[in-house]
Amino acid sequence: MQCSCFQVLVAALALVAGLQLLYLALLSGLHGQDQRSRYAELFQGRQPLPRDRHKERLKQVLASGGSLDASRRYRIYQDMLHGTWDGEHSQDVVLVTHTSLSNLHHTQQLVERWKGPLSMALFAPGPAEVRLATMMVYALAALCAPFRQLVRLHLVCHADQMAAFPELEDHDEF
Repeated sequence: MQCSCFQVLVAALALVAGLQLLYLALLSGLHGQDQRSRYAELFQGRQPLPRDRHKERLKQVLASGGSLDASRRYRIYQDMLHGTWDGEHSQDVVLVTHTSLSNLHHTQQLVERWKGPLSMALFAPGPAEVRLATMMVYALAALCAPFRQLVRLHLVCHADQMAAFPELEDHDEF
């Protein structure tokens, strides 16, 4: 049985492609383990609060309808995420900042570096962003102990937009 150069070349390419797929599978497995260990470091030694408590608090804040600012152009939902630090009796300096959904992921690094109380306004310009912001705030409250302890988060949106707690059809998005 003779093999032509073309058949040898195809077999070699198939072998290389198979080895590449094996390499990628092993690499993605290692990456997944690395990510799990990083998240474990974030949450170690901290007792999570019951998730229902966050849900009820968020529902209560959203049911209030927020308040309009002085110009009546923006609606503000205060303390959607209410850090456990006591602002009235504490001598800590509070870092005050604002963000958008596209930059919310930087908050983790800010919390790690600042290691003190943080008050943050989250601006959501449209109805889809308001809905996503509400889901993100709930997820942060339920899953991230450092956020629960150190961050007070306020949602700011246009006055004609109302935030609401995600209903059952949104359950898959959590």
